[in-house]
Parts: sequence; structure tokens; C-alpha cells
Amino acid sequence: MGLVLRGCRTLKITIKEVEEFLKDNFSDWILKSTTYVNLDTPLILECPFGHTVEYSFKQLRRKKKLECITCNSQPKKKYQIDDLPVKAGERLLSLDNSTRITGWAVFENDNLLRYGHFNCKDDNYHERISKTKYLIASLIENFEIDFVVLEDIQLQESKDGVMFEANKGIVTFKQLASLQGVLVNYFFENNIKHLLLYCSTWRSILGITGKHSSILKTKAKQKVFNLYEIDVLTDEADAICIGWAYINKERQKKALENVKCF
Repeated sequence: MGLVLRGCRTLKITIKEVEEFLKDNFSDWILKSTTYVNLDTPLILECPFGHTVEYSFKQLRRKKKLECITCNSQPKKKYQIDDLPVKAGERLLSLDNSTRITGWAVFENDNLLRYGHFNCKDDNYHERISKTKYLIASLIENFEIDFVVLEDIQLQESKDGVMFEANKGIVTFKQLASLQGVLVNYFFENNIKHLLLYCSTWRSILGITGKHSSILKTKAKQKVFNLYEIDVLTDEADAICIGWAYINKERQKKALENVKCF
């Protein structure tokens, strides 16, 4: 029986204490059980993606990470999209990929179909990368994506051309490089056509200029509003702009290929 020592008395652990333990250590998981029997009795939990999982309290106290069998066996089903439209042409997924907030946009026959973002809040960036991969995989599966374009990473140099290990920018760069490697490897293993596009390239195509990140993001939001008359978040705006830039770059390329010389 699960017992806890309080002062001079030994009392049975309560379901409330189990719930508080779960919130403190695995905040993305939900306790569904309403009663507690003992340390070895299975408790019903709900994973961050809505699947039912059983763990005893003894297991919970020993685990550093909880795993869902359903998520591990079917990673492409994690991100649910309501009212999915029937596919009527070639679909492009554009990504403003990040280890925390990733913006995404889906285009069909060069027209904006859907857009959104997801936020991975885990402290461990390896966990965030894993979740981001599964969420992107589910977008590809659900929308029946034909091609993916994502923002390429760039190491920003300091003014004197030297980047030190202590600089926060290099830590972010390493994490983004890890994410990009995981995503590109996933695309390769699943035969998904993809392209990496530098931020300087897609901004140039859209005519977005500026020196500071805040100004560039504001201009991207304004560009999206001018194109589609929608007000979106900055990460969503970048994703939409990346897709628009790629589509129009390909249009220009095809137009040049069709020019005949006499």
C-alpha cells in the first residue's frame, strides 16, 4: 500500500497527491483515474495527444519521461485537423520551423488553404524536437502533402566576424541544426520532396527589408495582410511568406523556361 510519513503519522497517499505529482513532473499529462488504491495499482492517464495510458504510481515516481505506446506506433496521427478539405490538386507545406513555436501553411494549386502554429513547451529541447517532428509528420499525413519547403538555418556572425561559444546565438543555432537534421532525415526516409530556403532569399522575393528581427516580422505580417487580408501571428506570417515566395519563385522559373528565342 502506498504510504507517506507526515509528522508522527503514516497516512495513505491520496488521489489528489497523485494528481499534484503529475502536474509538477509531467504537466502535459492528465490523470483520469478518480481513486487511488496502492503503489502498484495501474492509474489511467491521458497523454498530451489524447491517448489512454496506464502507469502505477510506483512507475510514475521512477520515470524521468512518460511514453505513449499509441504515439510511438502512430506518430503521424498526433496533430488533429478539423474539417479537412478534400484534396483537389498539388499541396505544398511551408514551415517556419523552430524548436518552440513552429508556424505552418498549406497551399493547394498555389492558393493558401490553411495555416496555423503549434507550441512545444518542454524544457528539454530534445523532447521539443521529437514532438515537432511528429506534429509535422501528422500535417503531411493529414493534408496529403506533395512537397515541403522549410526555412534554412543561418549562423549569424558578430560584427567582427567572430562567434564565441558563450554567445546565446550559437546555442540556438545548434538546436535549430539538430531540428533541421531530424526533419530532413524524416523527409528522406519517407520519400518526401523538400527544399530549404534561406530567410534572406524568401524575404528578398517578397521585398521585405530591414536590420532588426522585430521590423522584419512586422513587415511579414503586413505582407500577409496585403496578400490575403488576414491578421496572423508572426510565426504563421513567416510560414505563409515562405510558401508564397517559393511558389512565385517557381512561377518565374517556369516563365523563363517557356520563353522562346528567335
